[in-house]
Amino acid sequence: MSDNCIFCKMARNPDLPHLVHADTLTMAFIDLRQFHPGHTIVMPRQHYHDVRELDYETGAALMATVALITRAVSTAFPSEGIS
Repeated sequence: MSDNCIFCKMARNPDLPHLVHADTLTMAFIDLRQFHPGHTIVMPRQHYHDVRELDYETGAALMATVALITRAVSTAFPSEGIS
């Protein structure tokens, strides 16, 4: 964890009002400044400089959370695609 990282600060706060998913390795929350309805940020709980530092277990958990969240967002906000 980094004291200077906003995402690390969020990972330490289990009571985020905009948290929509949390497990031991990942969390997802609604972006409060979303451009598109349903914009959700999915992140690992541990601090990584970038995706190249991910270990296999965290990377797999992150992608599983992305799949879960994209299905939920697509149900709530039908669209032509997700990025």
